[in-house]
Amino acid sequence: MRPAVKARTPVLDACERWYSAAYLLETVPAALLILAMHGHDPEGSIVRAVNDTRDNDTVAAIVGAAVGALHGEGKLPERWRDNLLGRTRSHDDGHLFELLDEALRGVSSNTLSAHYRYPVPRTTGRLDWESRIVSVTTLTVRVGLY
Repeated sequence: MRPAVKARTPVLDACERWYSAAYLLETVPAALLILAMHGHDPEGSIVRAVNDTRDNDTVAAIVGAAVGALHGEGKLPERWRDNLLGRTRSHDDGHLFELLDEALRGVSSNTLSAHYRYPVPRTTGRLDWESRIVSVTTLTVRVGLY
């Protein structure tokens, strides 16, 4: 991945070279390359992940979580956010948001903060999107590593 960043190799070319499929040693370098080259631009990062990789749902999920945590909801295009329904099925608008709220209420901020240098947002009631992204990303990282 480092040579691709150093040479400013287009994401599509680099990912075609190492295939960027659903194998950890292909997916992670693809996500890191996109973040290294386009991480300053949340929309561009996600578009590159979707358009330039083979396992685009996985790579875009990783890239989207990272740019969301780094830049916050306000930096994602409004046209992408306006019609989010929070569905897990065809007729349960808002259910995903309820599940996120429930999951975050069950997480002890002190427990998570002990593992990270940055504090997990303390919340009461409904979370704003930026706090959700940071909290869910932190929870995901903790669950994935421990």
